[in-house]
Amino acid sequence: MMASIEQFTNDWPVIGGLVGTLLILVITWAIERVVAHFVWKFLKRDDNDFVAYTIIVNIIKFFIWVIGIAAALDYCFKIDVTGIIAALGVGGIAVSLGCKDTIANLIGGIQITLMRLIKPNDRVLYGDVLGRVQDVTWRHTTIRNPQGDIEVIPNSVMNTASFVHYPDIVRVEAPFYVSPSRVSAEHTLDQIADEVKKVAEEAARAVEPLVGETVVIFTESQAYGYPGKVLLYIEGINANERVIDPVVRAIANLDLVNVAG
Repeated sequence: MMASIEQFTNDWPVIGGLVGTLLILVITWAIERVVAHFVWKFLKRDDNDFVAYTIIVNIIKFFIWVIGIAAALDYCFKIDVTGIIAALGVGGIAVSLGCKDTIANLIGGIQITLMRLIKPNDRVLYGDVLGRVQDVTWRHTTIRNPQGDIEVIPNSVMNTASFVHYPDIVRVEAPFYVSPSRVSAEHTLDQIADEVKKVAEEAARAVEPLVGETVVIFTESQAYGYPGKVLLYIEGINANERVIDPVVRAIANLDLVNVAG
């Protein structure tokens, strides 16, 4: 195919060059689409060790287009691509100085991806930005906060600053105890536990989303009463600080329960 394109361009230099360039670019586009599809399919496999980030696909697309454009210049217009590459090498310092932020972000994104510092859907806290990692592009890292907004952080900053990984579920514990005098036929431990669970969930749900089943357990039987604790599972990064206070207050307002000190 390349030989026929070259013969056509020899007979009709201008028209042949344009037609040959268009044909090569169409072929390049088709190859780029097919390769990108299979790369994404490979990255999203469960047994894949690589991170499924846009930057990987974009780098592959870039090199495919570089090869396609170089082929069009060489076969259709007889332009020495090696000479252009050499010229770019000479001007590389000036280009790097003018695009230092872009280059820093690109290198930062590659380092984040190869070192697997973060993965899609990881829950991270970066400065005052918290949420789930969405993607790493050639320029920035995107994080979706609990309000649904997208936070955009340059890769060069994300790669050099510290951030904290958080688990998907945070457990919050609120201890309490029940005096023996509070337990009767009308108010069994099971009934008291149900009441504690109800008010604790209402207080916590007003602050952070609940994940899973809330559990109320009694740890032992002692002379002064029955120590217990309520376990809540929260989808929130600052769950302990934000949830524990309203939960303890809600439990303390129950007449049948004393808050453990």
